Amino acid sequence: MRNLTIYLKKLKMVTGPKIYMNIFLSIFISAIEGISIYLLVPMLAVIGLFEASISNVFPLNVLVKGLEQLPFTLNLPFILVLYFMLLTGQAVLQRYQTILNTEIQQNFIRYLRVETYESLIKAKWEYYLEKRKSDFNYILTTEISRVGIGTHGIIQLIGIVFFTIVQVTLAFLLSPSLTLVVMVCGAVIAIYMRKFVKGSKVLGKETTELMSNYFGGISEQFNGMKDMKSNRLESSFNEWFQSMSNRIHHNVMKLVKLNSKSTFIYRVAAGLLIIFFVYVSFSFIKVPPEKMILVILIFSRLWPKFSSIQSSIEQIVTMFPALNHLLKVQKECRKEQEWDFSQMEELSSKPSFHLESAIECKNVSYRYKQAQDNWALSNINIAFPKNKTTAIVGPSGAGKTTLVDIVMGLLQPEEGKVFVNGEPLTEQTVLGYRSTISYVAQEPFLFHSSIRENLQMVAPHASELDLWNALTFAAADEFVRKMPQGLDTIIGDRGIRLSGGERQRLILARAILRKPTILVLDEATSALDSENERKIQQAIDRLKGTMTIIVIAHRLSTIRNADQVVVLEGGRVIQAGEYGVLSETKGPLRRMLITQELASNQTLA
Repeated sequence: MRNLTIYLKKLKMVTGPKIYMNIFLSIFISAIEGISIYLLVPMLAVIGLFEASISNVFPLNVLVKGLEQLPFTLNLPFILVLYFMLLTGQAVLQRYQTILNTEIQQNFIRYLRVETYESLIKAKWEYYLEKRKSDFNYILTTEISRVGIGTHGIIQLIGIVFFTIVQVTLAFLLSPSLTLVVMVCGAVIAIYMRKFVKGSKVLGKETTELMSNYFGGISEQFNGMKDMKSNRLESSFNEWFQSMSNRIHHNVMKLVKLNSKSTFIYRVAAGLLIIFFVYVSFSFIKVPPEKMILVILIFSRLWPKFSSIQSSIEQIVTMFPALNHLLKVQKECRKEQEWDFSQMEELSSKPSFHLESAIECKNVSYRYKQAQDNWALSNINIAFPKNKTTAIVGPSGAGKTTLVDIVMGLLQPEEGKVFVNGEPLTEQTVLGYRSTISYVAQEPFLFHSSIRENLQMVAPHASELDLWNALTFAAADEFVRKMPQGLDTIIGDRGIRLSGGERQRLILARAILRKPTILVLDEATSALDSENERKIQQAIDRLKGTMTIIVIAHRLSTIRNADQVVVLEGGRVIQAGEYGVLSETKGPLRRMLITQELASNQTLA
């Protein structure tokens, strides 16, 4: 219920006066519809029906007296024209209201999309380590669409409720006793129908779980399509997909059957109710025929609205799990928020950050939330000198990536601090600091767009010359010039139309284009052949002395020109110093060099 209150407050905030205009139109359209029904009796009276008793029926007597004051004779053509004008006016207003409803709904969906996306991108990196990427894709697509459908249900429900109030009021003016009978019967049916609402809520929760697993599964499968085909896993994944599709099918069918059953019950109840109150009208209440016909007309049009109210409530309740999921993610993101746009604006007005001295880790320790008993890093004390190259090596799981994430300010140490320019890195300074860092990952991050657009992602206003200079520096200009459209060549999903070496050189060019103070290379050459590794290593060597370079290295042959080497093992620094000294001294680095050399010789043999 609390989430629904939050939802309605947001709806009111986004729609503003439009929601009140919508309510007003609902009341006004209902009033016109009621008047058009009332006019049926005067119309019938004009052609000779209900001659005597028409003047005694309130509010028809008021309506007729008003018509009698007209300066011309009341006749059937006039009544028909007036009736047509009322119906046309009602149709025009309903058209406008439909457009207004859609505008309200789409504005609200757009607001939720933007709000959720902004919440996600403001969250700390650590938050993403605990989640699946597909969960965020699912929320921003399927869940928000479901909430949008629920918005339509709420807007529709508001209109129907006001319509029903107006119509019930009109019916009550005609025959209070008969209206009360109908309302009591309606209340009994509404109580009985509560179980359908509960069923809709259960199915809505099931829908959220199913669609989340479905969306996550297919995202992971398409990301691993090469592995799937290489290992002939198509049949097992196809079985999973068919099973999931069948479960979704059953879920949808259960929901449709539940909704159609409630609609069926209302329609049957409507028929029985009309029969019942016609019998009661004639036998007990002695309602005049003209009143009874009007009441029948009103309730024959009103009763489907009761059914619509039920359907809207079921639709809204089905949406609740999606709404709860959405609000939960927004709440988590706010809790893990790293920055807001006001900080970005403030940052843009400040002078650019400059690294004046070393980056230092002092007594830094860190552990991930999902593994609270295991320290990923323990008591790290190390300095990264300005404009020097530092290589970080060690076995898998040693803590290399965790250390670099802390140095970049993506993770906050549980113990100890990171110092930059002699000052501790804080939430207030980390954004300015990070704006001077370029990061090159082992897995290239490229969009399904042109080479130009992929480069300008970090420097939107870079000139053609700037782009080519960066490409030349990264030894990527030659293969780009050979492309069919040069810089405007589309490189495919994640750069799939390029080789591994070409992708990595393009990423390096993009990193250089940003003109960073600090360049971080996370095993950037580990998956490349010797030739491409050599080209990228030469490009990196040309950067020595111009910026602070931090390299996570898998192949130790690539770190010979590093100014310092740090060896990690079990989250601790077990060796640190110059490459030449450590490679000749008995210790972890020398053992690793010998092991890799032996492995390389065996491969060649």
